[in-house]
Amino acid sequence: EMKLSNIKILYKILACFALLSVVVGVGLWYATSKMYEIDQIYSEMLEHDVQGMKANLRANARVYNFGRLSWRIIAETEMADMQKTSQEITANSKEFADQIATAKKMLPDFAADFEQASRMFDDIMTKKWPAIEKATMANNNDEAMRLDRALGKAVGAVTRWP
Repeated sequence: EMKLSNIKILYKILACFALLSVVVGVGLWYATSKMYEIDQIYSEMLEHDVQGMKANLRANARVYNFGRLSWRIIAETEMADMQKTSQEITANSKEFADQIATAKKMLPDFAADFEQASRMFDDIMTKKWPAIEKATMANNNDEAMRLDRALGKAVGAVTRWP
């Protein structure tokens, strides 16, 4: 009859080590697989989410830059400087659109929010900004300042998205 007490102590110790090795091996495999999974998630987050957030912040900076440039163009006294600032505003608007496109691509879950921000900024650039620019170029700074102050709320609303 086979009893545990009939097995030599060396075999009992070897059996314990074998069992312990199996448990350690399974634990090591589990930990390694979880670490790989975490690495994949983190890599994806860095590749997409962080890049999308950076594009979002850059687009937001373009909105604030527009506000700064709109006041600068009013303060300019020379036509050449006004035209240069006007070109900067146009380039700034294009950079905003580029950053929004990148953000939408990297963060598709927020695409609707980015689209809304894009529409709001486009509305400013196509409907509200031309009147300010026209008044500025005509050296009607009082009117340009009045219009730019009114524009402030619209510009602020664009920055209140993801």
